[in-house]
Amino acid sequence: MCQSGFLLEEGVCQDVNECAASPAPCKPGFTCVNTLGSYVCQRKHLNCNRGYRPNENGTMCIDFDECSAGIHNCSSEQTCTNVPGSYRCNCKAGYRYDTFRRACIDINECWTYPGRLCHHTCENTVGSYRCSCFAGFRLSQDGRHCEDVNECDQNPCNQECTNIYGS
Repeated sequence: MCQSGFLLEEGVCQDVNECAASPAPCKPGFTCVNTLGSYVCQRKHLNCNRGYRPNENGTMCIDFDECSAGIHNCSSEQTCTNVPGSYRCNCKAGYRYDTFRRACIDINECWTYPGRLCHHTCENTVGSYRCSCFAGFRLSQDGRHCEDVNECDQNPCNQECTNIYGS
């Protein structure tokens, strides 16, 4: 009589090669290694190219998302976009890439689009711009156009009040 993992052949206990059995005892991504009286499953070492990693069962290389993992070199003025095997840094809205400085720099929208963004006054801000109006006007809901303020609504005089455009 032989122990488990051994088979009696011609009066001698012989090791059973469990790895040769069908179906194989190990999951995909593992290699079966026969041992004396048993076997072990060892994870296959899968060499993946840069930007890829083995999947959970080690059977194939899958893209590694550097953006989600936070291991990218994008600056605070940039957004990280994952691409197969790598990532790309893009300038955020309101910035453009300056190849000389090798950085994203603020776009002065007021200079780039003069007279097209704001009804009265355009002021550049970091990454954007702000519109403002001359005295006697207020910024409309769209944040770009100016509308007349009817000063008579606040009743500033005891006599008859007539609103004049901008005053």
